[in-house]
Amino acid sequence: MLRIRGAHQATLRARPLFSHSSRPVVGVASSATDARRTLSTSLPVATEASAAAQPYLLEPLVPYLSSLPDFLHLPDGSHKYALSIFLGTWLLRTAFTLPVTIWQRRRTRRMVEQVGPRWERIKAELPPKIRARSRRMGHPYELFQKELQVELRKELRTLTQRYKCTPLPTFIVPLAVNVPLFISVSLLLRTALILHDPAGLSSEAIPWWRPPAELQERFDASAKLLAARGIEGEALAQLTKMHGPTLQDVDRTMLGPIGLGISTMANVELGQWLRRGLRGPREGEGHKKTGKKTADGKEIVEVDLGVMRESFMGNTLRVMSIVFVAISSQAPAGLVVYWLSSASYTLVQNTVLAIYDKATAKTPT
Repeated sequence: MLRIRGAHQATLRARPLFSHSSRPVVGVASSATDARRTLSTSLPVATEASAAAQPYLLEPLVPYLSSLPDFLHLPDGSHKYALSIFLGTWLLRTAFTLPVTIWQRRRTRRMVEQVGPRWERIKAELPPKIRARSRRMGHPYELFQKELQVELRKELRTLTQRYKCTPLPTFIVPLAVNVPLFISVSLLLRTALILHDPAGLSSEAIPWWRPPAELQERFDASAKLLAARGIEGEALAQLTKMHGPTLQDVDRTMLGPIGLGISTMANVELGQWLRRGLRGPREGEGHKKTGKKTADGKEIVEVDLGVMRESFMGNTLRVMSIVFVAISSQAPAGLVVYWLSSASYTLVQNTVLAIYDKATAKTPT
């Protein structure tokens, strides 16, 4: 009887499963539901805690970045961190990238002024010698062309080594300095913006942001009302301070990304113009008529692959300038300030150097 009574009581406890009662029947189900609720509510907290505890490679340098306005003796103002990023960028570029750029341009000028004229004379004098030698040895025309190209490359290599303007170091060294510096500063700024400081870099307003006129009028009216009630000084300034988008936020005004795109495009066009003026020895200017014709009477035109590569690189950089606008529109405004500062430095640097090169240009001899 005791067993039957116990079984009957167990059955009665199970009856709410078929009724409209919301009370759970089995304690395991209730525990599972509570566990899911606890897990779902604890996930954001755990995620935030793990993000806060995640170490960053450049985190030890963040305090130095935060103290940059004091190091530069900038007055306390609404945009002291943005101004410190701008001035710090120009100081870094002047200290590290400007000497390399001057070194690169000197090598390029030696290529144009010293190697160029001698290379043109070699191209005019060497083919008849190789042709005469090939005829004496009975070589076919294809072998003559191959021997000529080998000798031309050897002579060009000798000239560039003699005047210390070998093309590969001239191209590689500036990249080896500029790219790591750009990436390192970008990562440092990103780390500083991720590690939110309520009174530091990440809380400063975007420098080019301005409140709407209607909102500004409301703030002014509120300030007058509070002043009339006896609130003044620092308390009034704190109560009426307008908080807009910060350097940690994405720039929704698009002024920064668009300005960056314009600066980058201007740098590309200026660089292409300078390359046309400071170009090393080439076989021709894109296309050169040979005076020969095919069997069907069409004229044979030689294509300068070097000029075509320059044109391809220029078009690629133009496309990248547009892509960079889209990338910067999704980046924190603090990074956009740095990128815009670096692009403006490059534009000013190349303009000044172009003027200097034109004023001091030597006639090739």
